[in-house]
Amino acid sequence: MFNNQGEWTTLSRGNGKAFDLLSVDLSHMFDTTMGNSRMIVTFQGTRSDSSSVTRLIDVPRHFGFRTYSFTGLNDLVSVRWDQSAFGSVPHQFDDILLLTGPSNASFDGSSDLDSLAIDFGTLTQGGPAPTVSFDIWNYTSPGSADLDLDGIVGTGDTSVLTTNLHAFSGLAPSSHNSFLAVMDTSTEGSFGASYTLTFSDASSDPQASMVLELTGLVVPEPSTFVLLGMGAVGLLAHAWRRRRRR
Repeated sequence: MFNNQGEWTTLSRGNGKAFDLLSVDLSHMFDTTMGNSRMIVTFQGTRSDSSSVTRLIDVPRHFGFRTYSFTGLNDLVSVRWDQSAFGSVPHQFDDILLLTGPSNASFDGSSDLDSLAIDFGTLTQGGPAPTVSFDIWNYTSPGSADLDLDGIVGTGDTSVLTTNLHAFSGLAPSSHNSFLAVMDTSTEGSFGASYTLTFSDASSDPQASMVLELTGLVVPEPSTFVLLGMGAVGLLAHAWRRRRRR
């Protein structure tokens, strides 16, 4: 695509919603210079609050596309550009990269799920430590922001109910990362732990937190119950013999 001298190219979304302009590929129009070889492309954006922002891209004397990134061209409802500044030559443009929406953290890839409860059930003390896998998705469509996991805060029995959760950045839309939850069976008892996860992205929209709940019950192994039962029977027999002697 190209832009002639003195003409503006305007970009906006069909639904009228805001977007961020992240980068664009630019090149001189021809493989030879025309007049002033310097090419200054002026980008003028209108934000959703009706304020305006301008950025100038100084493209060196070169034929062939190069990528130019922007800062501050965010929350735009439209942006237009031309190369009329300083008598610039015509230019080509391609690969316009937009950010059209925020990320959306979810425990599910087909719905927006902000809380997940994993119950390990009833386990035998000293048995193998069970594991359950779970996913964190960026539940959005292409063009939305990448997802970052910034914070993990655990409360409760976090030494018994653990997870290999860790911070990450740049989870692309419609992608997921997989993790494990683990329960230690070395100690008898009823246990519960809660993990609160906080997220962010490159958009200005606030991100909701998510909560992972882990529960489980550890009981003595069956042989322990047998020994306890045998001990109780022995005590009863001893008491019965003492009563007969009387």
